[in-house]
Amino acid sequence: MGNRDWWAEESSKSAAWHVTESPTPELSRGVSPPPGRAPTRARRRTLPLIAVITVLGIALAGVWSSAADDQRQQERKEKAAAYKGVSATNLTIDGVKIQAAAKWDKDGQSAVLSVWVDSHEEPRLVRIASGNRTAKEEPQPREPGIPMPITLEMTVPIKDRYHPVRMELAARGPLRGHQVRHRTVEFRSDRTAVDTKTGKKLKQHYSRLF
Repeated sequence: MGNRDWWAEESSKSAAWHVTESPTPELSRGVSPPPGRAPTRARRRTLPLIAVITVLGIALAGVWSSAADDQRQQERKEKAAAYKGVSATNLTIDGVKIQAAAKWDKDGQSAVLSVWVDSHEEPRLVRIASGNRTAKEEPQPREPGIPMPITLEMTVPIKDRYHPVRMELAARGPLRGHQVRHRTVEFRSDRTAVDTKTGKKLKQHYSRLF
């Protein structure tokens, strides 16, 4: 009997040595894992979500870029359709009638600004300016012979053939004092001109300068 008890005890110990534990007993029993240790399954769900957001962001950026390109192309087409390369208008400054014009070179690097004043206007001074460029004429008292009109011209640099150019025009009439009056006009290559002080468009005409 004593030997039989000893054999039973040894058999139970041997059986206990061969028992293996579950790799994740906490998960199998519904127990939360230790702090700082995220479940593998949750990580697998997060990574695909980040990938989807990234792909959507790239797709939206491509759509916005394409829309911006389409808008720029449309604007270029509208500018090209409206381009005339010349703008001319008539002005009266201090009682002196002046024909002013701008003409854009085809290379898109410069524009020619010019004015024409009939000799019968008898101005004491006519001057034009754009940026740091200036051209002027102060007629002398009329002499015998055929009077000549006043023609002033200057070339100014531009960014492209659609770029507007500004010209300041000044004049002093024959019956005025020493004060010189002036106006500034913005010429645009779609055959329009605007008075910069009032913002109003000025009537166009086909200048004899062209």
